[in-house]
Amino acid sequence: MSDNEAELKIGDLIEFNYLFSNEKNKIGIVLEIKKDLNFCYMITILSNNLLEKIPWGILESKVHKLWKK
Repeated sequence: MSDNEAELKIGDLIEFNYLFSNEKNKIGIVLEIKKDLNFCYMITILSNNLLEKIPWGILESKVHKLWKK
């Protein structure tokens, strides 16, 4: 795992977008992280009342820590 992946945990609030996308960044909560042979991980995110399954390999993200553990 890279440093950014190691920081990503279930329950984190992240700002995300697809690589090289011209769309505005979205904000969501990480609900599930599953290993995937093609993209390393599949991330399930709750964003705007939608569940999105996004391949980690094509995702740009910034984790926003809401509290310290």
